[in-house]
Amino acid sequence: MSNATTIKLVTGGADSYSYLKEKFITSKKLTKAENTIAFYRLTLGYMLDWLEGKGLTLSTTTINDLEEWAAEHKPKMKNTTYNHAVTAARVFWNWAVSRNLTDTNIAKEIGKQKADDEYVDPFSDEELQGMFAQLSHKTTFCDHRAYVLCLVLLECGFRITEALNIKMKHLTLDSRGGEIYITAENCKTSKGRTVPFSIHVANELEEYLIRRKPGSADDYLFCSSYGTGQFERHNFVKQLKTIAKKAGIDPEARQVSPHVFRHTFATNYLKNGGDLLSLKRLGGWANTRILERYVKYLNDDLREIQRSHSVVDHLFKKKAADNKPVIKQKRQRLA
Repeated sequence: MSNATTIKLVTGGADSYSYLKEKFITSKKLTKAENTIAFYRLTLGYMLDWLEGKGLTLSTTTINDLEEWAAEHKPKMKNTTYNHAVTAARVFWNWAVSRNLTDTNIAKEIGKQKADDEYVDPFSDEELQGMFAQLSHKTTFCDHRAYVLCLVLLECGFRITEALNIKMKHLTLDSRGGEIYITAENCKTSKGRTVPFSIHVANELEEYLIRRKPGSADDYLFCSSYGTGQFERHNFVKQLKTIAKKAGIDPEARQVSPHVFRHTFATNYLKNGGDLLSLKRLGGWANTRILERYVKYLNDDLREIQRSHSVVDHLFKKKAADNKPVIKQKRQRLA
């Protein structure tokens, strides 16, 4: 440890990182979604476990110690993972300052890396058709459930944790299609939202619900094979990879995961002329900056979008349509 001035513990009590990490997690459970809590637990461990392994506590840790951690881990981590660890550390130290456990957020002094390009190659139409074809027979409940879950992920762009936490009471079906409500506690941004879906998806959901059999309002929409409890994420991931292989897609050569449906939803929404603000609201993204990664990959598709949404074309086509009857009348009089 360096001779730099240490950050003094303001109040007494245990200040080991293992103890304080649990206190921090407990405090965040009051306001944060479950997946955010899991994020903090994982990413905080990168730094705090290392510091504790060095025999350091909150009161004995200096900025030099954090810089040593950064120098050691920066070459080993992907930029995104490293940045997540720094973000979590900043939040942790900010919490410690707010609780008068220390007087300075030294983690703010640790810089971040240039973010990796997090764009994920979306499923092509051919890949989607191939995977849905493998499930279209719906012979078993497991296949039927996977078919409908894939449709919902593709149609609504949900995160997999959001989709698996949908309960019967969150689903509404009507003559125009329907909508699903994602509760604040199950949303990464801690803001609830309502997402509509098409008639086609509504019909598939209705057929699935007949097979699923009615349950209570608090039952999960995508339940286990026994009809009770929640369909487990790892089981769906495993099933999805099996489906992909049967459809001729190599999960080793391209990413196959529930999250790829979210990227496919976003990319196709923009390709079909949707706007960033609406996409942000539907997908529950924190801001539109995150969505700009999709825009730059549209390339030539932007030309087609511009052609179909040209303000000038719309203006002069409308004008031509308005003037057309007048021109016909003039020609009739001239004749």
